[in-house]
Amino acid sequence: MDCKRWKETWVAYLYDECSPEERETIDAHLGGCDVCRERMNELAVTREALASSAPELVAPPRVLVLPAAPARKPSSWSFAGGF
Repeated sequence: MDCKRWKETWVAYLYDECSPEERETIDAHLGGCDVCRERMNELAVTREALASSAPELVAPPRVLVLPAAPARKPSSWSFAGGF
């Protein structure tokens, strides 16, 4: 596998989002390429540091949106009710 092509798949490999065939090919490349293996190790350490330092996200409260009430027709008694 060409190193340039390999660099385009680092993130997918790191997050286990590549196919088993791609993973096998990348593993074989990492076995023979010290530069790429070192870079992958650096990325893995960075990913772990970011994951462990990120605050836990709390789900926001649920919000229930009610439909607007239908408009009421004014009646002649609504004016008199104010007196």
